[in-house]
Amino acid sequence: MLDWFLLKDYPYFCNKMRKFRYILLFAACLMLWQCNPEPVPEPEPPEPDPAISIIGPSAINLSEEAGEGTITFISATGWAASTAESWISTNPSSGDGSKDVVTMTITCEENPNETPRTGEITITSGDIAKIITVRQAGQPSGPKSEECELSVLRLFASSNPSLAKNIEVVPYSIRGIRMVLITFPENTDVTNLIPVFEISKKAKVMVSGGQITNGKSAVDFSHMMTWTIVAEDGEHTTD
Repeated sequence: MLDWFLLKDYPYFCNKMRKFRYILLFAACLMLWQCNPEPVPEPEPPEPDPAISIIGPSAINLSEEAGEGTITFISATGWAASTAESWISTNPSSGDGSKDVVTMTITCEENPNETPRTGEITITSGDIAKIITVRQAGQPSGPKSEECELSVLRLFASSNPSLAKNIEVVPYSIRGIRMVLITFPENTDVTNLIPVFEISKKAKVMVSGGQITNGKSAVDFSHMMTWTIVAEDGEHTTD
């Protein structure tokens, strides 16, 4: 009787054992999946930010006199600066992208008018553009100076490669005529020298009908010439 009961229930117990094995197999697979999850891909590094970051103010204010100011910025990609104003210049005016800080020098010519003026510099990097505002004061109102004197003339070897050393001369007078005498070493190229001079405040120097800019304009010293110092009022002059 016992043997018959065991034989009769044997299929039932076999089914139970199969289900139990399936459950154990499923649990084992689940544990393996939890212990070995799929690797999460690392995020790709972001593209360099092409934006131009201005460090500090994005505007400079200058007096009516010729002068310069600076701005600093960072650009991750190549950049270029431009302006529509002839009285504004930049140095440098372009560059490659990097993480280094760029210092740009903005130079303005003298404002000859009493009215202040404003200009803009556009710094472009790709599709990104930043505006730098340049404000320059106007000439003060009231009586203009009548002073028009040249006190000293210098030629620096650092800005004139043809010179072996610096030259400095002071004007002198002969019978009421102001003169400057410069002696150059033999075989010196004097056709394209840049002079630096000291003159009366607000005055300007005219040579052959054109104004020369202190420390920037090149002059031909190979022959005698007349320098006319024009006072601020534009009426008083000294040759």
